[in-house]
Amino acid sequence: MAIHCRYAITIATTIGFINLTDSTTYTYLLLMSTGRRIGMALLLMPVQTAGLNQLPNRLNAHGTAISNTVRQVAGAVGTSLLITVMTNRTATHMEDMVASGAAQGATKEHLLMEASIQGINDAYLVIDGIGVIALLLSFFIKRVPQAPDGDPQPTLKKAILKEA
Repeated sequence: MAIHCRYAITIATTIGFINLTDSTTYTYLLLMSTGRRIGMALLLMPVQTAGLNQLPNRLNAHGTAISNTVRQVAGAVGTSLLITVMTNRTATHMEDMVASGAAQGATKEHLLMEASIQGINDAYLVIDGIGVIALLLSFFIKRVPQAPDGDPQPTLKKAILKEA
């Protein structure tokens, strides 16, 4: 299965989180989340393998360490970004509901719940946008065999030795 299909599975199941409401069922959330996690599981290993295959065997330990560090930092930054989007959009939706008169007859708790759901929807929209960008970038991933171990330019070294 091509990496592009794996990205498509992840994006398609994430789209299911863009229009959540207070009546969204637990079963729907469970199925969409499971599908998304399956897409991510199918996706991450081939992408990491393709990246590490660019390195010779002697650098695999360093490449794995850097890859793991970057993944942890990107996860932290991504989580912070999405929580910021959700929080800011929740506040904006709350202000919009109050200003549009949708707050008439509704309790503050209900308005906060509706605004929070809309903020979560907006955060998932950002996730899908990032996923689409990643899908486009995935077309540039080339499948290569493991890089050879040893000298990076053995033919050049042989040519220099022949001339000497």
